[in-house]
Amino acid sequence: MRKVGRKGSCNSAVDGGIYFSLVKAKLFGGRLTTVYALFLLLAAFPSAPTTMISAFTLKGFSTNYNFGRSRFYSVISKNLLDTQSSSTASAKGFEIVFHDRSPDGLYLGIRVDQDGDIDSSHWLYKYLHPEEVRFGLDLSKRHNNIRPFHMGRLAMRQLFLSSQLGSYEHEPMLRDCYGRPILPKGVSGSISHKRNIAVAIVSNESLFRKGDEGISSVHHHVGVDIELITPKTNIGKRVLTQNERDNLGMIGLSKTEETLLRFSLKESIYKAIHPVLNQYIGFQEAEVTPHENGTATAILNLKSGNQTQIEYITAHWEKILDNEYFLTSATATARNIR
Repeated sequence: MRKVGRKGSCNSAVDGGIYFSLVKAKLFGGRLTTVYALFLLLAAFPSAPTTMISAFTLKGFSTNYNFGRSRFYSVISKNLLDTQSSSTASAKGFEIVFHDRSPDGLYLGIRVDQDGDIDSSHWLYKYLHPEEVRFGLDLSKRHNNIRPFHMGRLAMRQLFLSSQLGSYEHEPMLRDCYGRPILPKGVSGSISHKRNIAVAIVSNESLFRKGDEGISSVHHHVGVDIELITPKTNIGKRVLTQNERDNLGMIGLSKTEETLLRFSLKESIYKAIHPVLNQYIGFQEAEVTPHENGTATAILNLKSGNQTQIEYITAHWEKILDNEYFLTSATATARNIR
C-alpha cells in the first residue's frame, strides 16, 4: 500500500497521494436511451464534435449495462483488444490484458515481464523513447530491470497507438515536478500500476479535441488507479473517515474489500483534481461512497476551501482480471472562473 500523507509540493509524487472532491452530476431526465446512443456514436466517430460524456455520472447507464461488476466492451474497444493482444505477444515482454472506454475516458492495461537486466538490445527500446528508459533506470541505482515508471509509459504509449492520438514517438513522456506524466499539449491522462500490471487512461476530452487549433488548457482532468484485492488490510483508520467506516458493507463487498475500493477511488479522484488544485489533501478531508452500479459519489471538505475551483467530478469502479483487481477512474472539471 502506498505511503499515506505525501504533500502536494513539487517534490512529491501525485500517484502516491489520495483525496478529492465530487459533485455528482445528474443524467438528463433519465433519458438513458438517448445517452447510450450518443455513447455508441462517439465510439464509432471519436473525432466528431460533441458534448463530453465525461460530464455526467451515468448512473442509469452503469446499472443497465453492467459497467461496474462485469466487463463492458464497446465493439470498437473489443476489436482493438483482440488486434493488439495478438500483435503484442508476451514474448516481446508485455501483453495487453484489457482495453476499454468508460465515461471517464479510454483506458488500456498491460501485463509486463519484469525479469532480466536492461541492456542496449533490450526489447524495451522498441516501445519507449530512450530518455524514458534511462529515466526509469535512474530512479533506482540498485536495480537494472524494468521499473514501474517503464510499465506506466508502456501502457500510455500503447494507448496512444490504439487511439487517434498517434505514436508521439519523438518526445519522451517523463514526469513533472509533482510526479504527473508529461503528455502532449491538450491531453489529460493518468497512470497506475500494481505488481506487473500497469494501466493508462486518457480523457474523452483529449480524444475528441485532438487536432483542434488553439488548445492551451485542459478543463477535464482524468485520474486512474488499480489495486490488488487482498484478504487483509489495516488501512481503514488511516484512509477513511469515521462515517465511511460506519457505512461499510452495503454494496455486496466485504468490509476489507470496500475499504480498499474507497482508497482506490480516492486515489483516482486525487489524481484528477490535483492539476486543478496543486495542493495536498488529507484522507480525512474527503468522503467517498461507491455504489453497486459502478459509480461513486463523494463529499469534499478541504481545510483550504479550494473545492470551489472544481465544477464537478465523476468516478467509476469495477473488478477486473478475474476479479483480482479493482480498477477505478475519475474525471474532474475545473470551474470556469471569469
